[in-house]
Amino acid sequence: MKSLILGPFGIIVALCCFYQPTDAALAAMSIDLGSQFIKIGLVKPGVPMDIVLNKESRRKTPNVISFKNDERFFAEAAAAMSSSHPQSSYNFLLSLIARKEGDDAFTTFKKTFPFTAFEFDEVRKTVIFPYKEEKYNVETLLAMILWNAKKVTEAYADQTVKVSV
Repeated sequence: MKSLILGPFGIIVALCCFYQPTDAALAAMSIDLGSQFIKIGLVKPGVPMDIVLNKESRRKTPNVISFKNDERFFAEAAAAMSSSHPQSSYNFLLSLIARKEGDDAFTTFKKTFPFTAFEFDEVRKTVIFPYKEEKYNVETLLAMILWNAKKVTEAYADQTVKVSV
């Protein structure tokens, strides 16, 4: 029987051959996206299930986005701004997803938020919100809110979170 002697380079090559990348060390997040609040769940190695705390150490995060001086604000900061800048604060956006023009949701939204300007985009068949020279559709605003939820989760988990669809 011959013995196999590997040099330093051979050991590195041998270890690389045995290395198999795995997703077992990744964290998984889930989002409970409500009309008024967001709750984020996190499962990561060593933690069976945890509710993500936001920057204010709360389990529920307001589902709001606000704009001021071309800067975006989310969650508690956006909710605080909604009383002083109602024309550039957007909440309860889920009620406008996949709605047709003339739907009761538009009337209800307009009565509830009279300072929020919005219109219906005939081409894309969706609601759009004008802000200065920009126009944001409801899906884009929700995507911004979900992006912020991902960033909050990454900060809480101390690791990156990959998005898969």
